[in-house]
Amino acid sequence: MAVYAAQAAHSVSWNDLKVQLARQPREQTNLSLRWIANRLHVGSWTYLSNLLGAPTKAPASCRNPLPLF
Repeated sequence: MAVYAAQAAHSVSWNDLKVQLARQPREQTNLSLRWIANRLHVGSWTYLSNLLGAPTKAPASCRNPLPLF
């Protein structure tokens, strides 16, 4: 069980790294999402598209919003 949790934590960090790596060529070139996803072994290009479109982590000031009333 502990080994699986360690592998899961490791794979999450690799996914974050791959998303960061995918952003640069996507913004600076006309490479297709399909090509980038295949090259980085992310999975399908639609999954990569969802990852790239996902909002980044909010800054600390936005994590605890003020109450509405």
